[in-house]
Amino acid sequence: MSDSFVSAQTALKPELKPQWIQIWHRTSRNLSNPNLSRPAAYLLNSILHSAVLRNTDVSKLIDATIFSDGLNGPVGMSDAALSLWSTIIDSRSAGGQSAPHQIVTRLVNWLSSHYTLGSSSMSLTFV
Repeated sequence: MSDSFVSAQTALKPELKPQWIQIWHRTSRNLSNPNLSRPAAYLLNSILHSAVLRNTDVSKLIDATIFSDGLNGPVGMSDAALSLWSTIIDSRSAGGQSAPHQIVTRLVNWLSSHYTLGSSSMSLTFV
């Protein structure tokens, strides 16, 4: 993943934390837009990988944005959405979260909203 703008030394400065939080909030709103869900998931994943925000901040942001107001993750299935889910699960597990199973349950619910199980076939909706 090429996240040079996020992983640059300048981006890691503590005084930029409010701007990164604002970027997170604005980007997470786009997860519900079918046309913007994939790039939004990619940017959020880049932010998580870059460590521009502390684990405690990330955990609160994930709960307050991605899983709030009935939003259950990105609106569509894409490589970026699956990568974001993987990173969220990894960050919750590595961050000492006692209940990463809650995130896995949300992932399963999200996957089931994109898979249609039929009697003879399974269809998948991609963004």
